[in-house]
Amino acid sequence: MVDVVESIKSTLGLSNYTGDPCLPAGYGYNWLNCSKDNPGIAAILLSNYQTGGKIPTELNQLTTLTHM
Repeated sequence: MVDVVESIKSTLGLSNYTGDPCLPAGYGYNWLNCSKDNPGIAAILLSNYQTGGKIPTELNQLTTLTHM
């Protein structure tokens, strides 16, 4: 999961976020929602961010992703 998040950050220009995107609970990245039932990322919310670039193919590895 770390490789995927790093790829998203790099590709979309969100490199100012550091650390674990899901831990500690409630203090993760503003643009990610982590799953409470399964360990992993449940949603990527980028509508309020001015990002650019291609959507990383690594997103396919986020098996718990349900919203984007």
